[in-house]
Amino acid sequence: AALPGGGTAAAQVGGNYFMPPFGNSFSNLVMSQAVEAIARDLEEALIKGDDGSADAFLAVQDGLLVQATSHTYAHSGARANRTLFKEMIRDLPSQYRNDLSSLRFFVSPNQDLDYRDAQGDRGGTTLTEEQAIGQRNVMNYQGVPILSVAMMPEDQGGSSNASSALLTKPQNIIVGMHRNVYVDVDKLVRNRQILIVIPVKVAFAYEREDAVSKGTGILV
Repeated sequence: AALPGGGTAAAQVGGNYFMPPFGNSFSNLVMSQAVEAIARDLEEALIKGDDGSADAFLAVQDGLLVQATSHTYAHSGARANRTLFKEMIRDLPSQYRNDLSSLRFFVSPNQDLDYRDAQGDRGGTTLTEEQAIGQRNVMNYQGVPILSVAMMPEDQGGSSNASSALLTKPQNIIVGMHRNVYVDVDKLVRNRQILIVIPVKVAFAYEREDAVSKGTGILV
């Protein structure tokens, strides 16, 4: 296991200590890739978790999309456009709309692409075509930034090309993580492999579910 500053640490396996037989540079590479993989997994569980899922990993707990139930706007198979974002804001209770700039739209990559392309086609009423398409500026609607989330599903609905979007304050999203994150390393001699396991205990919730608006049925 890599330590801050480039050191190494032995991992305890079955009562014995095993030092991974590779140098610091390779150890650091493996651990950096492991951290990236954990980040992807946590984002997927955070967004797509569903205790009714056939995927055992996603079925551990409900994620943000499933938990958002109070304020839902059905976009009826249209692509991401101003109507989508307007109705999502309209569905949010007025007490949570006093500062729109503190809110965020969380959309799928293709939703971001569609809205960006549509704004470029408008002839520069709010953004020039170069700003909307040629540059990767963060788009916004009514001052609310539109953030592309890689793990936002794009295979929802019977047509398998529908997606969802969320609107809330980032501070309303709570991620709880057990502070004891450790690394287990095992040596599979017969397979000539090193097995690294990093158990992570985590939970997701909204502080106020009522302060979330969800758009569904968005064509991608």
